[in-house]
Amino acid sequence: MLACPMCAKVFHGTKRKYRLDRHMLVHWGLKPFKCPHCPYRSTQQNNLNRHMKNVHWQTAGPAALLEVEAVLADEDDEMTSEEVAGGSGVYAGGSSASSCPVCGKIFEGTKRKYRLERHMTIHTGEKPFPCPLCVYRANQKEHLSRHIRNLHRLEPSEVPSSPQHAHAAAT
Repeated sequence: MLACPMCAKVFHGTKRKYRLDRHMLVHWGLKPFKCPHCPYRSTQQNNLNRHMKNVHWQTAGPAALLEVEAVLADEDDEMTSEEVAGGSGVYAGGSSASSCPVCGKIFEGTKRKYRLERHMTIHTGEKPFPCPLCVYRANQKEHLSRHIRNLHRLEPSEVPSSPQHAHAAAT
């Protein structure tokens, strides 16, 4: 457990030091993440990503995707349980883990590489799952399914596979 010396907010878990350091940026007034298009600055990368999407209608481009792919391919991305726990013990029964190079989120287990790759779409802005009924795109298949159920009031299995079929079904 770590507590912020400025406001006493408490941080728990294996990423507590990272989260406290990130939280301290707010108190120090530091905003290291700068928009390349305007004066906007942020304490967190995800806030800059949201700004880029909402204000400039942009996400991270192909260069960022290449950088992410290079990180995922790097064998050094694998962390031992000791590294994940900050040297203070075993993490989830001694399993190895992978961590996000952008935000530090930790992934463990046999599907950790897949889950890290899927998670990275949050940072890159990649949205490979288009809705066949409208212009919505999702970064995860389950997000597209939720969109179809909630907005179009259909089960994903009822949706035509191509936009041409969707238009014909709607008329």
